[in-house]
Amino acid sequence: MTTDPLGVEMDAEELAAFLSSHGHGVLSFGGDVPYGIPVSFGYDPAERRCILQLVFHHDSKKRDYVEESDAASLCAYDWQGPDDWRSVVLSGSLEEIPDDTPEAVDAAGVFAPSRPPYRYPSSRPKPPTSIPDGTSSSSRR
Repeated sequence: MTTDPLGVEMDAEELAAFLSSHGHGVLSFGGDVPYGIPVSFGYDPAERRCILQLVFHHDSKKRDYVEESDAASLCAYDWQGPDDWRSVVLSGSLEEIPDDTPEAVDAAGVFAPSRPPYRYPSSRPKPPTSIPDGTSSSSRR
């Protein structure tokens, strides 16, 4: 474990606990114009990997970035205040898990439990309803 002016590095157990319980972050791709998207993920501590389910539309910019390169970065963070935050940044490559394999069924079991939905203040209208359809670095403050 190391310390620096910005925080304290998480050990392997803290890292696994954070990723196992967090379940959302920003997946970023490089290139001439970097691109980041919010994603949900599950963490598989046995394999030390994050599992994502990416859905593409026929004209998806996300698909273009995935097809251009399998290199990606995932940032998950929890911010409570300027001196109370934690983050994990994972860098690596994306690998497809074919739907028709036992590994795909196993992978589905690692998603973090869902959190209660955000409650908008009563004065604000409710949002529209939607149809449901490595290398790591980490720190905590």
